[in-house]
Amino acid sequence: MLVSVLGCFRRATINTNCEWPYHNQSRLDLRIGADQRRLRDEVQLAEELAVRYMDARRRSEGEDSGRSKFQPCMDALFARIATLNGVTRDDIELARTQRNYVVDFAFVVLPMAVVFVLISNRLSRRIFSTIDRRLLASCVTVIVSVLVTACAVLVGEAWAGLVETVRIGNDHLSFRAARIPWSNQHQYLFVSGLLLFWLVAGLQHRLGTPRSKESDNTIRSGGPLGLK
Repeated sequence: MLVSVLGCFRRATINTNCEWPYHNQSRLDLRIGADQRRLRDEVQLAEELAVRYMDARRRSEGEDSGRSKFQPCMDALFARIATLNGVTRDDIELARTQRNYVVDFAFVVLPMAVVFVLISNRLSRRIFSTIDRRLLASCVTVIVSVLVTACAVLVGEAWAGLVETVRIGNDHLSFRAARIPWSNQHQYLFVSGLLLFWLVAGLQHRLGTPRSKESDNTIRSGGPLGLK
């Protein structure tokens, strides 16, 4: 919901004419965190205005003409931001690389982690409740963990893209898609997912499942196997 609200606020200042919506702004002190975040948000808004201007020109003037309007528009908007806020182009380029990590964690990482743990817990319980041999259960766990983690990385990338689309308010992410953290961390996410799955499986095995406990009690009593 918060992501949608942020998108609505941004859409209120959107236009397709490459016009900067603000006119009277105070100078920024980039030693202050709030001013850093403001510059980051304004730079991202300028990128969105340039993308929308390009898309509008592509529809009205053709593909090549529209693409050629993108960079001049963005340069003009960045120059306007620099003038109004008293910052340099280097400050603007640095702000382009910054992200709202609170949104990334709250709406991408946390939901994916919770769902992944729930699925891992359910699958681990199923494995240890149906397979009595420890070695075989361990092998199955490894295979399942690889498959589930690979799927989670792919699903997470799609989910991160959806969140970014809602946050920006435009399904044409363009070059901004490459800046989504999830898209650039596949190997680390995969390794982290494996470790998390194995941790959940280890805890599940240590706690034991009802069937495994019942099986252990049966073997100790020598019931059906006649080993008493």
